[in-house]
Amino acid sequence: MDMARAIYIVLHSRQRWWVDFEGKAYGPFTSKELAKTEAIAMARFMSHAGKSTEVRVPDDTGKWWMEWESETDTKWSRWRPGARPVNALAGGLEPAVPLPVPAARQVRIPGSPPA
Repeated sequence: MDMARAIYIVLHSRQRWWVDFEGKAYGPFTSKELAKTEAIAMARFMSHAGKSTEVRVPDDTGKWWMEWESETDTKWSRWRPGARPVNALAGGLEPAVPLPVPAARQVRIPGSPPA
């Protein structure tokens, strides 16, 4: 099954930089680098929901380049089943560990006043 790809495009318009996604502009940004950084952050967020994403940025000659894509960035790409993020900034993943579930939503500590 072929899934549509979400494409974030960095644009320069009206002396500012913008990120375009599906016809909606986000910004403005004072530099291309800031717009690119935001576009990658937006694409990473979308990729965590299981969507294939990429970021395209123009060079000084007007040629567009793919600066980032979810499939090739193993540090940030979609979470794999059986893995969970540990330290996103360090890019680490470790096997999923079941989290303890409390027996009740509220726990009263003996000797404490009622809630």
